[in-house]
Amino acid sequence: MAVDVLTEVVIDRPVRVVAEYVGDPSNAPEWYANIESIEWQTEPLR
Repeated sequence: MAVDVLTEVVIDRPVRVVAEYVGDPSNAPEWYANIESIEWQTEPLR
């Protein structure tokens, strides 16, 4: 038996803002369920 599941989320922000947020590893614990924390080994690029 095949099951198809589709989940969608509408983020009411400009694509640039969303891309900057998800592209910053410091934010990963906020939106990845399996990441509890991050620790920078070098200074992050800003």
